[in-house]
Amino acid sequence: MKEYKIAIFGLSNLLGKSLYEILKKKNYKIKGYSRNKKEWFKDEYIKWEGKVKEIEENIIIYLAGISANWQVIKNPEEAINVNIKYPFEIMNKLKEGSYFLYASSGSVYPPREEPKKEEDANPQNLYGATKFSAEILLSNLSKIKKIKFCALRFSRIYGEGMERNPIADFLKGIKNKKVILYDDFDAEYDYIYVKDASNAILFSIENEIEGIFNIGSGKGIKVFEIKKIFENIIKEKFEIEFKDKRKGKDILNIDKIKKIGFEIKYNIEEGILETFNTLIF
Repeated sequence: MKEYKIAIFGLSNLLGKSLYEILKKKNYKIKGYSRNKKEWFKDEYIKWEGKVKEIEENIIIYLAGISANWQVIKNPEEAINVNIKYPFEIMNKLKEGSYFLYASSGSVYPPREEPKKEEDANPQNLYGATKFSAEILLSNLSKIKKIKFCALRFSRIYGEGMERNPIADFLKGIKNKKVILYDDFDAEYDYIYVKDASNAILFSIENEIEGIFNIGSGKGIKVFEIKKIFENIIKEKFEIEFKDKRKGKDILNIDKIKKIGFEIKYNIEEGILETFNTLIF
């Protein structure tokens, strides 16, 4: 595609904001669709609550989502609409040759010790099931409509704008002088800094990548390691209270995306330090 006309559905303060800043540096024409306009979004904005009459843009980035299993359980109808129905209806309005990128999740995989490959998808919760269902439907519709389709399955994204994960818990603890954790020290997760997640989207659209790809660090980081990283930054020990001690190991295999040329730039220490400097100072 010679001219990029980009529509972003879902202007989250985490991935939405980071992606917008990266796209603006490239001087792309951007239109934002969201229920509420964000102060940081300076381009054309369309108030969007699910319905859209027509779409002029030739690149769609669908970031909107009900993004936690408890939220899906609480409101399954809304989750099906936002995670499945709305992106399907949007794709169905696109012109032949358009590009559609769907932000999916590592939640499509069942629990396992080894890093999870794309072919291992078999969701064991409602949230993962909505994401996996959307991938299947969009992939099949894209073939009928002759639209280029890509789904990126992100690991745990952290950075400015994040709401709840162990990294966010420690940042809140610095301000409150006490860290409240919901995950055991030995819980081991794959994290990706929000700028790397945004660059994965940019890489995909600029190279017109098609298919389904894991996007993460490919490495497991234990909660205890996150604690040590923050203690090295602030030069203090934390008072910690466990509200829960969830255990688990959740790591994505990222060989597939690496084979076509994408590499993350931030390791966990660099990403946490930049997040700390952004949010604390």
